[in-house]
Amino acid sequence: MRGLLFKSFPLTVKGLFGSLLPFFIVKVTVYVTPKKNVLDPQGAAVSHAMGSLGFAGLKNVRIGKVIEIEIDGQDTPDFRKSLDSICHGLLSNPVIEDYRYELS
Repeated sequence: MRGLLFKSFPLTVKGLFGSLLPFFIVKVTVYVTPKKNVLDPQGAAVSHAMGSLGFAGLKNVRIGKVIEIEIDGQDTPDFRKSLDSICHGLLSNPVIEDYRYELS
């Protein structure tokens, strides 16, 4: 069609956290580990097994989990507040585990 003008505009989506944001996919890597003062039976078992296999000099083994998430959104204070809420309330047990995350 002649004379048709296309204007560029940011693509928007309603993201996981409910607000209308420009379309960005944020990769979040969440690391969940046992708190330092909590007994880690999995870590103790792995440490014992490694010692049995001849690995010398082991001081401590801690077993945790890594969760990778891709979320529509932007790195804003509200985004991080929602992410903290998800990590604290769902992905970790705050009584016995700590978490941290990285955005990329």
